[in-house]
Amino acid sequence: MPRLPTIAGYLRTSARSIWRAGVDFIYERSCPSCHRELPDVDPADRGGPRLCDPCAAELAPPVQYACDRCGAPVGPYLDTSDGCIHCRQESFAFNRAIALGAYDGALRLAALAIKQPDGAPLAAAVADLFWQRSELELRNLVADVVVAVPHHWIVRLARGHNPAETLAAVLASRLGLPFARRWLRKIRHTPSQTSLTYTERRANLRGAFRAQRTRRLAGRRVLLVDDVLTTGTTAHRATRELLKAGAAAVVVAVVARGIGRAGGGGGGAP
Repeated sequence: MPRLPTIAGYLRTSARSIWRAGVDFIYERSCPSCHRELPDVDPADRGGPRLCDPCAAELAPPVQYACDRCGAPVGPYLDTSDGCIHCRQESFAFNRAIALGAYDGALRLAALAIKQPDGAPLAAAVADLFWQRSELELRNLVADVVVAVPHHWIVRLARGHNPAETLAAVLASRLGLPFARRWLRKIRHTPSQTSLTYTERRANLRGAFRAQRTRRLAGRRVLLVDDVLTTGTTAHRATRELLKAGAAAVVVAVVARGIGRAGGGGGGAP
């Protein structure tokens, strides 16, 4: 007997269809940040939303030096193979983190905006900028699969979309890798990390994630994608579950790297 579609499944399918339609027909010729028309877009180009040059330059000025371990911007000539001042005392399960830029200024505002219900086109455009800036670094990771840090279903229902999934889908497409949407789940609803102290953040996410044990994950190198990394707690907890489920290694890619233990990423920065 064929399985009848569930309401949740119908809503997920409908949301994906609406998002794709919005990307194709509303945002294809305008910058999703400033909403000005992009003068050099071919009407036949279906590459997805992208930022205009001024917005790209304002959101994420190129980072010249970044920590090899946590992705934080650092000064020149520093050996960060064992971490930097921001992460040297931390224990991370993931191998390293790559960030588009620091959680500050225009990039901070963009990181907040992509969390909103209508933030998917901007998230896709920011992911495209991330790819333009970090293509070689992302390819050199030699990842096998892309996974997004998930939301609990209650948060997903309230927000309408998960920006990490949009970011992950774009990066997976550019890398030519599978996007394993359901290999990692958030099984426990937790308070926003932003409202908690450093110690509370560590405890808040214990047991919150669960990775699916599958032969397709065993021995694979995972690119784990999220919007913001501050203390690294979210990425650390998610990575531990992926490793327990059989992943060989995990590298984290985020839009913004929040600096400082008390740093915040409005709406639940990790």
